[in-house]
Amino acid sequence: MPTPFFDRRRSYQTKAAEFWPAWVLQAALYMQGIPLGWWRGGLTWFARVNPGMDWGGMLAYSKSDAMLSLPKVNKAAAFTFDWPIAQAVLQEQRLAVGLSWPLVLKPDQGERGRDVYQLHNELQLSITLQQLPPGKYLLQEFLELPFEFGVFVSKSLRNQQFEVLSLSWKVPLGVMGDGVSTIGELLAQHPRARHYPALLAALSAEVKNTVPAANVWRQLHFSGNHCRGAAFFDAQELIDQALNDSMHHVLKEIEGFRFGRLDVLVAQPQDLWHPEAIKVIEINGANAEPAHIYDPKMPFWRMLAEVLRFQRLMWHQARWMQKQGASAPPLRQLWPVLKAYRSQMRAAAGR
Repeated sequence: MPTPFFDRRRSYQTKAAEFWPAWVLQAALYMQGIPLGWWRGGLTWFARVNPGMDWGGMLAYSKSDAMLSLPKVNKAAAFTFDWPIAQAVLQEQRLAVGLSWPLVLKPDQGERGRDVYQLHNELQLSITLQQLPPGKYLLQEFLELPFEFGVFVSKSLRNQQFEVLSLSWKVPLGVMGDGVSTIGELLAQHPRARHYPALLAALSAEVKNTVPAANVWRQLHFSGNHCRGAAFFDAQELIDQALNDSMHHVLKEIEGFRFGRLDVLVAQPQDLWHPEAIKVIEINGANAEPAHIYDPKMPFWRMLAEVLRFQRLMWHQARWMQKQGASAPPLRQLWPVLKAYRSQMRAAAGR
């Protein structure tokens, strides 16, 4: 295991393309995806990729439903509820599942880490929910495992075994102490932190005035989401057959999922090769990106090429599923769903 690779100080690195508008990559995907659909499969071809997920996991799909078939040992304990709900009923459900604080609250439908919160007690949960719109939410066990990875998998068309196509190490926003500077002073010199002013403004004065010991890493957000400051690093050199076997063991019982990214937590990087030690916190379908493209050292042209390559791989999956008899909803059904989903995402982005 290449120890220097897992030096968290690397997370200070950044590149301009990470923060460009999402439409830059989306435009390229539309330019490739629409002709592919006209050629074979129709414009909603992506819906065939993961038949167990609404719209193939491209939009408006349930995070909780995607996790149902995973072995219990491989997922965080969780339950869903419809908001608004009486606080007493919600507490009763939480206790019935055996969840204790802290917990993670997030929409059952959502993307890019929006409206994801770490909560430590009933009061925080109540206050947070009051700020959120009605809908279905997921309350999930918070797992204190220090290494998060994005593992992009695809089911082989040859032998129907899951293979790992992309592996990325996700490092939440944080600072390395020098024993002298406060967290606030360290953040002022942090190349990545300046892109997240709202996140920094939310830090308490107590946290900002804390002086971390020399060479001690202080993580400032619990999440490995890019919109919360996390850095992603290309770890594809670690992919081997043993990793493929490990991920297939985790996913072999899952129905209707063939192509997408798992966000997983482990205690140590080598635990990725031990399926019983892997905890999946989320499954993303057709809308998933291979997170290694955001490695600060990857040039934009290669980033774009990789996104387009993965879309073509997804199209081949959809074509194979079409030959097996899988259907896709007609285009006229997509528009109202897309319109409602975009409205929901814009509202979430504005909060």
